[in-house]
Amino acid sequence: MTALGIALAAVLAFGQPAANSQPARPGAYQASGVVVAVDRDMGRVTIDADPVEALKLPALALAFNVYDQRVWSRVHKGQRLQFEFMKQGNN
Repeated sequence: MTALGIALAAVLAFGQPAANSQPARPGAYQASGVVVAVDRDMGRVTIDADPVEALKLPALALAFNVYDQRVWSRVHKGQRLQFEFMKQGNN
């Protein structure tokens, strides 16, 4: 899997267990990183993510499509967070 151009559907899950623990839902991955951009118009959050061992992804910036509207009031540029994301189709 290449990291270039990856866009994954994300549901930010604040207060979740550490990134190495089991995901809360089947097919979900745990990760952590720093928010570098929030674009409500595009429905996307870009996170400078730490490595995701389960996907063999190195540390890199990833753009996540946000489907949970509650995220917008809880995420801010420069914020360090733990999050959960899922691959949905080609995204």
